[in-house]
Amino acid sequence: MIMLIYGSDTAASRKKLQETVANIDGETVYFNGNNLNLAELLLANEAASFFSLNKTIVIENFFKGAKQKEKDLIFDYARKESNQNLIIFWEDREVSGKDKLFKNEEIFKYDFPKLLFKFLDDLGRQPAGVLLNYFHSLQKEKEAELIFALIVRQFRLLIMMSDAKIAASGKLAPWQITKFRHQAKNFSADSLMQNYRALLNIDYRLKSGLTPFKMDQLIDIFLVNL
Repeated sequence: MIMLIYGSDTAASRKKLQETVANIDGETVYFNGNNLNLAELLLANEAASFFSLNKTIVIENFFKGAKQKEKDLIFDYARKESNQNLIIFWEDREVSGKDKLFKNEEIFKYDFPKLLFKFLDDLGRQPAGVLLNYFHSLQKEKEAELIFALIVRQFRLLIMMSDAKIAASGKLAPWQITKFRHQAKNFSADSLMQNYRALLNIDYRLKSGLTPFKMDQLIDIFLVNL
């Protein structure tokens, strides 16, 4: 039996993976899909079958790592020869062609809501009232702590992309650099740093117990003052 767990919301997909593994008796073996070969998978799978033991085999980020020829061999073997074992493919992104590959198998998708990316991209572009509405809508689907972490990441990237040398380092795709640099123009350099420090201060106060407010309330205050 094989299963696919994937999507951009890696926290949720990891939780699903951990829950699935925890509910199955027997050994769990993890493989990095970037360098997995057929021989390794065969040994792990066949050894369990020989001793009549159940084994869960987790292959992470296989579809973006393995070479195509080896990938085809491994996946074909996994689908036909898993026997009593469960082979889980876990991916931290979209899997192209998944509907052809996983026809009758269980598929679990965990993605961030599209509104989350719009909310992050509109920081500095939309008035506080609009951002607050976005945030309150997002809270129905995602925890305030996750949204906060992504706001911090967004400001960090805006600051980095404002620096030409860092932007030219090649860590992000050209279209991402362009997008962040356009958004950064909605802030002065000082304003970017002040907002980033304000976010770090929120994190510090919460962890130190120095505020009576909850995370969602502090995010509300931050957005109003943005």
